[in-house]
Amino acid sequence: MGLFDRLMRASGSAVSLEEAARSAPSSTGIYKLYLKGRLMKVGKAEWKAGIRWRMQQYWRGDSTAGIHGSQIYSHREHVTVSWRELPANQCREAERQAIENAGGIERLPWCERT
Repeated sequence: MGLFDRLMRASGSAVSLEEAARSAPSSTGIYKLYLKGRLMKVGKAEWKAGIRWRMQQYWRGDSTAGIHGSQIYSHREHVTVSWRELPANQCREAERQAIENAGGIERLPWCERT
């Protein structure tokens, strides 16, 4: 288990996507999306609107939710989320490390970039 995983678990368990859309922090950071317990995506929320705004995009199925947004939306009742708040200038590197720790982007079906 990598440092990212330990820090994510230290900050709490994964919550439903619906709960994350309501209560995730409005600060920047990185997140993991799971489908029925399987890690599907590692992402970053490096814009001012933060993690909650990104989870709301996924929950609503917004067209701005990326190329896998419709898949996330179609499975949203079974998606859980964990996150870690970080300053915006640390998000890209933390996302890259988390993807690497997960075995690479090819192991993350909903992850479209490194």
